[in-house]
Amino acid sequence: MNFEDLLPHIGWGRYQITNMLIASALMVLTSMHVLSSIFTTYRMPYECKKLQQIQKECGENWNETYSQMIVPFNTNKNGLDQCKYYNYTDHWIDSNNTDICLLLGNASSSQIPYLKTDKCDEHAFTSDGTVLTSTVEDFNMVCDRASYKYLLQSVFMAGVFFSGIIFGKASDRFGRKNIVLLMTLCALVVSVAIAFVKSFVAYVTLRGLVGFFCFHGPTVYVLVSETAMANRRSMVVLVGSFGFSVGNMLLVPIAYLVRDWITLQLVLTALYALCIALWWLLNESPRWLISRGKETQAIETLQKIMERNNCDPEAQDIVNRFCEELIVSPIQVEHSLLQDHHGNRINATERKVENLGMLDTLSVPHLRKATIVLTYAWFATSCAFYGLTLNVASVGGNIYVTTLIMASMAIPAYPLAIFCCEKLGRRLVISSSFILVGAFCIPMYFIPVENTGLQVTMFLFGRLFSMIPFSTLFLFTIELYPTVIRSTASNYGSSIARVGAIVAPAIAMTEVLYPTLPNIMFGLITFLAGLLILLLPDTRKVKMCETMEEADSYIRDNPGPLTKLCVKT
Repeated sequence: MNFEDLLPHIGWGRYQITNMLIASALMVLTSMHVLSSIFTTYRMPYECKKLQQIQKECGENWNETYSQMIVPFNTNKNGLDQCKYYNYTDHWIDSNNTDICLLLGNASSSQIPYLKTDKCDEHAFTSDGTVLTSTVEDFNMVCDRASYKYLLQSVFMAGVFFSGIIFGKASDRFGRKNIVLLMTLCALVVSVAIAFVKSFVAYVTLRGLVGFFCFHGPTVYVLVSETAMANRRSMVVLVGSFGFSVGNMLLVPIAYLVRDWITLQLVLTALYALCIALWWLLNESPRWLISRGKETQAIETLQKIMERNNCDPEAQDIVNRFCEELIVSPIQVEHSLLQDHHGNRINATERKVENLGMLDTLSVPHLRKATIVLTYAWFATSCAFYGLTLNVASVGGNIYVTTLIMASMAIPAYPLAIFCCEKLGRRLVISSSFILVGAFCIPMYFIPVENTGLQVTMFLFGRLFSMIPFSTLFLFTIELYPTVIRSTASNYGSSIARVGAIVAPAIAMTEVLYPTLPNIMFGLITFLAGLLILLLPDTRKVKMCETMEEADSYIRDNPGPLTKLCVKT
């Protein structure tokens, strides 16, 4: 009997349900930190301080027509360009206290176009009622510094990218629970510090560190899925993913009530402090403990699982025999876990656990194919998801309503994904979702821009289906890779997804060439991903592999439909 055969006797009960809810709660709290920038970097209305100073100087003598004589009018923006001012005002103000308003009144408007302008470095910000304060105001992220707002997002995503690379491998080596706890504690410290910084360099650095430490979703999914039976794994992972959207929805009322960005940051950090309870609520994965030769700790965890699930006496006897055999002869119990990278049997006393990385998957032929396909799939799903999100942001409207609508789209998406994954299989769900994104996005290029109703409908359906592969790929990756590298692979996929998130804005910017051009590009990217997924086997109701050789053999013996087609031709 191996560990997978033991799972039906452990059963599905309070232990797995608690783990599933913990994963979901973690993603709720993580989501708030990931998406808080929607409100903390809100672009507040602003004016050049030079204009404000002269307006104050004039007092009751101020005439609104004077504004265009101080600040240039921008025809593209159909408003005043608050990033510049006419430099002759400095000369007038300094010329023996001459009345500036009198000079403005006597100035000829025909002279204005010929005057030189200077860059306005200081701005006065006002609230339009959406937020009271913003980092845009504190760090003057307007005009030639407006790109700093996008820099913040890129740095945050870069932090998530390196987090997946480093902590994925670390959790396979040092344990899933230990790494989640370490990331949580570090995220707490950084999140508190970010509310008190005064330097933009310090702020952007800490924001990157928040991304590095707070996104522990991939590791948590691995931890909670390793004690779930095959027919429950999709529920465990996708309910956890649903927590991300729930967190987005809960963020809206919190941000609506707390409109000062520093206070909002501290409130979200206080909520995140609830993660400290993980120390008592979470247990290490017994499957991982066995793979690392920690049989005693694995047995203790199995005893806790039986106790919480109220296993019947017969099941307890089976688990107890498993534990006894694990101590006496671990090779007989868990032969697949106790072999070296080349498949050779070794004694428990001689066992030396290898620390594998994603590069090791490239040396195994069929697993190499899976790694290449999933690398592109992770890139495609994130690129389309964030790219379509950027397009929605450009629509405008009330930021709270828009954010709530975007988050609520997960309500139909995730239950649909769970149902289809169990009935139709992971591969078909991911592939068809990718293809449907393309089917809704590509035609938008040919729909007249004036037909906004059809454009919006096609867009919403495209984005709805883009959410499904994002969450389902975690499940597919976890089930396809073996225990010895499972967390590394899951975090690697999450890291590659951040590359897609960084590339998405560049694709979205092609709207300057044609408004719907980005949509056809996102559609083509996802359509190709949908086809490539058909090269891989399905993992529905399949036992999790333990070694690289097991995973490679499974992929070889269960080729995807596109693989069969290519071989025949």
